[in-house]
Amino acid sequence: RRTARVLLDKGVRLVFLASSDLTHSGPSYRFVPAGVGIEALNWAKENDRRLLRLVENFDPDPIVPEVREHSNACGAGAIAAMLAACIEAGATSARVLRHANSYETLAAVAPQPAVDAVGYAGVLCC
Repeated sequence: RRTARVLLDKGVRLVFLASSDLTHSGPSYRFVPAGVGIEALNWAKENDRRLLRLVENFDPDPIVPEVREHSNACGAGAIAAMLAACIEAGATSARVLRHANSYETLAAVAPQPAVDAVGYAGVLCC
């Protein structure tokens, strides 16, 4: 928040961006709490949604503890910092635009067994 405030006070127009993969699920990632297959990938998407609901609640404080407990993002600090900066800049909400995983995204162009996947989402704060 402090960095955003300093820049805002200087009149700088800002756009905040954070990047993070979400749940990495499957043997390739050595993370198989729900096994493998479609049901496991559905579990991973719900694990992502736990975090995305917190993002949509627009409170950066529970983000890092959530990720530490549920392993549902690589960049918890970046997500929390981005939310805090958006709040400092006057944004009042966050909305998930799209949420998918790599298995779903590749299904049409490079079908593969439902074994490994990484979650992704686009979120807009305004």
